[in-house]
Amino acid sequence: MNDLLNIKNKYSTYFKYYEEIGVVSLNTLKENVPLEIDNFRITPIQVKGDVASTVFLVEEDYKKVIYAPCDVKPFPIANNKLNNADVLIIGNVVPDEPLKDGYFVPQDNKLRKEMFSIEEIIEIKEKLNIGKVIITHIEEEWGKSFDDYKGLEKKYR
Repeated sequence: MNDLLNIKNKYSTYFKYYEEIGVVSLNTLKENVPLEIDNFRITPIQVKGDVASTVFLVEEDYKKVIYAPCDVKPFPIANNKLNNADVLIIGNVVPDEPLKDGYFVPQDNKLRKEMFSIEEIIEIKEKLNIGKVIITHIEEEWGKSFDDYKGLEKKYR
């Protein structure tokens, strides 16, 4: 929250301004402590990696969605709260290789420590018994076309 509150223009921090005009309500989340908004429960789960990051478990009644934005590797797979989610929304994925111009990311490349392979995503899905996975942050630089991604969608259902 401190980092977010330091984003500002010459007059004030953006979030404080938005709070003052009633557009947002600021809440500081604590790990594994749910924030309740209407019928939703949002539980932040810290990623124990090189970069400070968080996975969010969003629940309503008996439905569970895991939102895993950037820098969520290593995935907190040991957290039992994540089991049996209906959906996992995750970014930071290297699509099937080869990439643009036949490129393969070397096994010792730093990207392998930061980003998931499709196989690693499948492993997370299976270990946590997740119903559906949605991969986001599909990067242009991978050199995959729309048709390539449609093919991957069919291949991995």
